[in-house]
Amino acid sequence: MKTCFEMLKELEEKYPLYLERKSFRQLMLYISGYEKCLAELFGGREKSVIRSAPFDACVRAYFKKSVQETRSHHWTEVLLYESHTDENAFDVFFKILDLCMRQNPDLRKEEAGRQEKYRAFQLNTDFEKVPPAKNYRTSGTLLEFAEAKK
Repeated sequence: MKTCFEMLKELEEKYPLYLERKSFRQLMLYISGYEKCLAELFGGREKSVIRSAPFDACVRAYFKKSVQETRSHHWTEVLLYESHTDENAFDVFFKILDLCMRQNPDLRKEEAGRQEKYRAFQLNTDFEKVPPAKNYRTSGTLLEFAEAKK
């Protein structure tokens, strides 16, 4: 399993395999789903690079915006607004990500630690053949969902 950062680097190079078009909004939706998957697989939510305070600061610094100017806006809103188009925001996001990783050695160390952890906890290749435990559940079953719809 790849960390969120590894998946982002792959997405940057091969985005047509994962997204309908070059779109920052679609990228953010994809990342949210990927992070949800990682949370379920690895039991809990780990902070990815793009959810860190240094990345937020890098976005604001890139556009020369202070926290006071944009305190009521998430970094995604700042990036999208300042980039003017969804497609341009996609490119700018990856530019800022690279810049941020080069400028913050602590983020690189955290990412290396996550990579080691994920590689040590690789999924069993026979995972699909093993039935889940009786008490396993992430949400309701299809039958419960159907009953709730009635």
